Formats: sequence, structure tokens, C-alpha cells
Amino acid sequence: MMKNAFSQSLIYTLGLVCFFFVPQNRVSSQEDAPPDEQVRPYDLIIFNNASGREESMRCIVQAQSESTVVIDRINDDGKSVGEFRLKRTDVKEIVPKQDADTVFITKTKKLPKANSPFEEQAKAVFDLAVWARTPLLENSGDPPKPAEAYKLLLKAARLQPSLIEVYPHLFDEVAQRKQTTNLSNDEEMEIFLLAKKGGYKSKELSFQLGEKYLELGDEQKARQMFNDVLADEGPANQSFDSRSRRYLAEIHILEGEVDKALALFALSNSNANPFESHFLTARLLLLSKGDTEKARDHLKKAQELQPDFSGIDIQLAGLDLLEGKVQTAAGRLSRKLSSAGEDISLLNALALVNLERGEFTQAVKNLQSATKLSTSTQPSPQRCELYLVRGLLRDYLSDPAKAVNEYKTAWESAPWNRSSGLKIYSGLLYARSSFINGDTTTARTTLEKLIETSGDDPAIFVASARLLADVELKDGKLDRALSLLDHAVRFQGKDAKLRAKYASVLMSDGRLDAAYKQLTEAEKIDGTRPDVLCSLGFYHYSRGELVQAEQAFQKALKTLPSKPIKNPTETEKQQEQWRVYAQQGLNKVLDVKRLEIWEDGFDREDTSEILRGWFKVDNFGVLISLAGEKVEFRGAQKTELKAATQIYREELKKNFERVSVRLKIPNDSKARIGLRIMTDPKDVSVGMALVRDHNGLITFATKASRGEWVMGKKTDPKALQGSYTAKRTTIFRADTNWPTDGEFHTITIAKANSKKGERGFHLYFDDKEIARNVYVSGLTSRSTRPMYFSVFAQAEAIDGEVEFTADDFRLYRVRAQYQGK
Repeated sequence: MMKNAFSQSLIYTLGLVCFFFVPQNRVSSQEDAPPDEQVRPYDLIIFNNASGREESMRCIVQAQSESTVVIDRINDDGKSVGEFRLKRTDVKEIVPKQDADTVFITKTKKLPKANSPFEEQAKAVFDLAVWARTPLLENSGDPPKPAEAYKLLLKAARLQPSLIEVYPHLFDEVAQRKQTTNLSNDEEMEIFLLAKKGGYKSKELSFQLGEKYLELGDEQKARQMFNDVLADEGPANQSFDSRSRRYLAEIHILEGEVDKALALFALSNSNANPFESHFLTARLLLLSKGDTEKARDHLKKAQELQPDFSGIDIQLAGLDLLEGKVQTAAGRLSRKLSSAGEDISLLNALALVNLERGEFTQAVKNLQSATKLSTSTQPSPQRCELYLVRGLLRDYLSDPAKAVNEYKTAWESAPWNRSSGLKIYSGLLYARSSFINGDTTTARTTLEKLIETSGDDPAIFVASARLLADVELKDGKLDRALSLLDHAVRFQGKDAKLRAKYASVLMSDGRLDAAYKQLTEAEKIDGTRPDVLCSLGFYHYSRGELVQAEQAFQKALKTLPSKPIKNPTETEKQQEQWRVYAQQGLNKVLDVKRLEIWEDGFDREDTSEILRGWFKVDNFGVLISLAGEKVEFRGAQKTELKAATQIYREELKKNFERVSVRLKIPNDSKARIGLRIMTDPKDVSVGMALVRDHNGLITFATKASRGEWVMGKKTDPKALQGSYTAKRTTIFRADTNWPTDGEFHTITIAKANSKKGERGFHLYFDDKEIARNVYVSGLTSRSTRPMYFSVFAQAEAIDGEVEFTADDFRLYRVRAQYQGK
């Protein structure tokens, strides 16, 4: 901020109280009033003294009557001398005090006319502006017309840009107005350019212009201004010099000039502060080369020079996190906080580390303390950081609706300063959170704004384009998503994760060869990434190349934890997701070897042929028909409330491994719809199903012989006592909503294992396990009785509507050579 030109010393002026004598016949008139250059807080009284001579003095008129005037005389120091009474006949005139408005009007009228030379006009306007903003004792120590000063100074600069003396005052006014956000960016830029045009030179001006050009995305002009700061031979200013070096270094990094960036902070640079050199060199090493070892060395040297600077501890804690030392990071920040006292940045950093540790209670306490300290609502890095971490907390607690509001505040609180990264990071999280909540419009608008302001910065474009591709996919715009990812890969071809993502979208579009090209490039960059290896596995699986697919999935599993981790970090949660994904892929490959699949896609033209291989019981008013190579159930249920409309197939139990079907259910459907296994097609009281409840949640139900449906809710982890394998212990892994995308989704019922006598089953939704060890009486493999597999619907009430579509029914049976093994 600009320094206040008058903040260190106020100019106090007070006219001396003069006692003067004039001839007795002096005529009193308005010309006897004080000149307009002075704003007086006291009246002036003119009277005949005891000697009969005329006298005047400063006073406060206390009271007046026909015979007497009572005054409080004021001395030269502005102090009361005492109360006096004057005869009314001796008082010649009382001149009322002049207020600031009166003097300002008088002075304004005396300004040069519009046809006067600009130099003359500018000088007069400038003098009036200085008077308007100068504190005066006669005005109780306040400036007489501070609200007019800024407009007058700007007018003077516009009239005569070369009037150098105007700019220190004008910059001071700019700084004050920026604190109250009462100044437009265009007007501020105009002032800086006027000063530059007029030949005014200062580190301050060059630095302010540099920051403005950065905000406008003009790195070249910004670079010139920051270089001017460092080249200025005037008085040194550590703040402007160091901040200019920092900005220049980050501009160099954006342009790929890493060595130039690092050279700005080399200790051999005599103009560089040693502490600053070490601290910022460490930051640049992390930004440009990822050299954590050298970065830590520089941070430690900087800490020796300024041990109280908390920013070093925050940076070191960040390095600890990068190296997986979460407890070390937490201890470092806690110790610094106890010695440094309350600090918003430290509290924000500690809250983030505690989230990574899974210590949610401590994170909440950290954030509560930081929120109390954050009293300003103006955009600032600390306020942005606070709401970013609050949003992350909501994400950890699976509260996406509140997370999006926190990220929105962070986005609005971040200064538009690309080099800081806060605006970019908060914008990405705001867009991501909006997308997760189904608000693709907000996500798209935010991401497009980030891309628009990214200029030629590849990192910003790639991060924004990557997420925007997901938004476009959600809205069914596959071509737009592919275009974004293609451009992103061109910008940042060394990003293995990006290439793997692009490949997965290409595969969904059936472009296998193009996908394989991206995957092979990604594997060259980083052959240990599970996303790359899993995508390669599914590529080979889709082409029937089972050996290569199995190798890819096995390689992916070797890079991941072998089993779930207790109290996992966010990174470990992601690894667990990939472990499950890789295991599912490997299972698919092994299943092809072990299982044979009977599939019915219902691609028959003759609707009567729906019964070919299928049976159906009384429809109870619901019509079952073929339509578009799919089976439709449609109508109002009649007769019996607990009756189920179904089609079913018969299969021998010993051959059965699992069964699946794809279903599409209207979003407003309240019927019980799903997939069941039965021991008797006429006894519909035995089975299991995936159903929608009255609240719209998809939940999981089982049914024992002649019993009621038992609805499953997500099992409390504490009740499991670490067991996921105990027989007859049903574990419901999730509660979920049926997606409102109007698409087909797959439900699957699979045997827990193929051991003789096993009665446990697992339930899957789109290949995601949602229930384990579902135990159903009567379904025993000891019996030689056949089993029946049913796709069914059951309305919630008599005359309740049933509507859904079934497609791609699959029955998996163990191949003959594997039976009994």
C-alpha cells in the first residue's frame, strides 16, 4: 500500500491572536474579516477598550443581551483565558467564524478560468487539493474538505501530467480508497499511467504498474515494470524489491526460464536479502524442479536467519506431507503455534494436516480459532485459505452441499493474482464441488472463466480442461470432452494421469486404437500408475487379449496396498479405490477363463417369443412386452398387494455362480423392482433384491422363506469388529441413490464363494459392492433342486404404477472343467 504522505507528521497551523490599534474613526466592513485561507473555530469580536481604542480578539460568544455581551476569550494556544463582559455600546462588530464549506466555495470561485493555461489551472487546483486534505488546528485538527481532495488531485494530474508534486498526494489517496474498495481498476490504472507519462519515477509506481499488468494477464509489460523496480537507483525499498523479484521469478517459471528465476535469488546477488534468497529459492525449487531435498536445505538456512517467521514452518510441513510424514508435519505446526500464538495461516495449515490424519475434531477446533481471527470480509489470501480448508473438511465429512458454499466463499475471497495460485485452486475446487452436486452450469461457468483468464499458462488450462471434460461428459457432450482433453494433452503431454483419462474417454467412444496410443505414452512416462495399468488391462480385456490384461491388472495390484487400511488418509482412500478397481478387472479376466456366460439381450422381433426360455406367472395387471430389443414392465398392479410380476428362468444350482441384469427405472417410480433368486417359482417368498424405498433411496432387501422383506441400511463399521467374512453376518456397504440420469444400470447377485453348502451372497450396483454375506434360508447347494432367477416388480399399493425396462440378462456358470475345484 502507498504510504500516507502525512501519516508521520501533521502540519498544525494557528494564526497568532493579535492586538492592534486603529484610529477611532475606523469603519467596520466585510473586508475586515479574516482572509479565506483560514478556517477559524472562533468568532472575532471588535470593540472599544478601556482607553477608547479599537481592539479585536478571538473568543467564544457565550451570551448577548441589550446591555451586555458575555465572551470566553481564547489565547494564542487555543486555551480559555476567562470570561469577560463587554458593554453592548462598546462592541462595534461580531464577525462569525467561517466554516470549511464557506472557505472551500470562496477558494473554488477564485480558481483560474477554463481558458487559462493548463499549467496555471493545474497548479491552482493542486494547491486547493493540498489545503482540502491538510489537517488544521483551527478545524479541530481535521482536514477541512477531505472528500474533495481526491477529485481535485486527479483533475490536476489530468490537466498537467508533468506536475510531479501531485503524485505523492494522489497515490496516498489511492491507497486510502483501495482500503474501502471505493476505486475502480480502470481509474487506478489511469492514475499510474498519468504518472508514468508525466515523468514521475519511483519504485512504488513501477511496482504498482507491474501488479496491474499481471492482473490484466500481460506478463511482458509486468516483467518490464518489475525490472524497473530492481534497476531503480533511488532509495532502497526492501518490500518493493523483494516482491518484484518474486513476481519476476514466477513469470520466468511460467515461460520455462527456470535458471533465470533461480538466479534472481542467488546469494551472490548483492541486492538480495539472504533470508529472502533462501526462502524464495526453496519455493522456486519446488515450483519448477520438485527438488525437495535442496528446497528443505534452503528453508532450514532461512529459518536460522529468521526463526520467528511462521511461513517457513508451513513450507516445511508441506514437505513433510509430500514425504508421507503426516505426524511430523502436525507436530511441527503445533509447536510453532504454541510459541507464536494465534496465527490464521498456521491454524489453516494445521487444520489441513489434521484432516489428512483423520483427526476431524482437532481440525474443527483449528478452523473455529481461525474463523474467530478472520474478522475482515475483504478478499485476502488468509480468508481464502480458511474457507478452502473448511470446504475440504465438508468433503471429508461427506457433506457436498455445504462444501460447495465454503468453496464459493473461498473463490470470492481470493485476490485475482494468478501467481499466488489461490484463485486458481479455489476456483477448481468450487467447480468440482458444484459438479459433484449436479450443478453443471456453475461448474462450466467457473471453469470457462479460469480458462479465459489463464492466458498461455498450460497448468491452469490443463487443470480446468480436465474437469470441464467431466462436466461435458455428464451433459452428454462427448465430442466437446474429447476436444478439451486433446488440447490438454497437447499442452501437457508429460502428464501420465491426463493421458490415462483421455484414453478412458476414447475407449468409451469405441476408439480403441487411439486409446491404446495414449496409454502406451502414459506407461512410458510412469509405468507404476494404477490408473494407467488398469486402463491398459481393460483395453486388452475388451480385445480378448486375456494374458496381457491379466498382467496389467496384476502389475497394478503390486503397486497398491494389499488390503484396506484402518483410518486411511485421502491418498490411501484413492489407492483403495484403485485396488478394488484392479481386483474387479482381474476377476473379470479370470471369470472368462473359469466361467461360461449365458446371455439374453432380448433382441427378438416377435413379442410372443419373450417366453422362449422364460416363464411368467400371473401379471397382476402389469403388461410385459418386448420393445426395442428390451423387456418393458408397464401398468397398474391389481388383485394382491404382495404379489410380484415377474419373468424367470430355471437353472441347476451346482452350475450357478452369479446373475446380473441391466435396469432403467423412472426417477419417480416407487415400485419394488429388482432381481431375485428362488427355490420355487410358485413360492415368491424366498429371495433377495435391490429395491427403491419410499424416500427414493436404492436400498437392499432380503427375504427369508415366507417372511417379510428385510431392508438393509449401511452397517455401522463399529459393529463389524473388523470382520468382513463371518458367516451369516450381513454387511451393507453403502446407501445410495438411484442415479437420475435416465440410463441403464447393472445389478448383480453373486455367490460369496463356490464352497459346498455356502448360503452367503454379495450384491453389486454397477460393479460396486454394496452388500456382503447376504444370508437367505433355503438357498443351499446341498440340494439338487433347480434354482429360478427372476426379474420382477411389485407396486407399493393396489393400483400402484409399475414401470421399468430390463436388458442384457446374464447368467454366469462354472465351466465343466472347473466344477468341484
